[in-house]
Amino acid sequence: MRTADPPTPPTSLDPYLEYLRLRREEGKHSAKVLHQELVTKGYCGHYQRVKMAVAACRSTPRASVRPRPGKPPAVDAGRPTA
Repeated sequence: MRTADPPTPPTSLDPYLEYLRLRREEGKHSAKVLHQELVTKGYCGHYQRVKMAVAACRSTPRASVRPRPGKPPAVDAGRPTA
């Protein structure tokens, strides 16, 4: 039987995670730009922590993306993916 993982301790970035999520939805993915924005909002943590948070968001699937009308379907190695 596996036990639950212990909760992760809070980080200096935690109060800004919602802001990062909103900016991601707006299409802003540059950790460098996001770190600079957070600093202007009072974040005193390191760039590396923001970079890791952005990378983690990138590995999380976004909402389903539908192809634009009139566009051909994407291909993978010459084979249609749809």
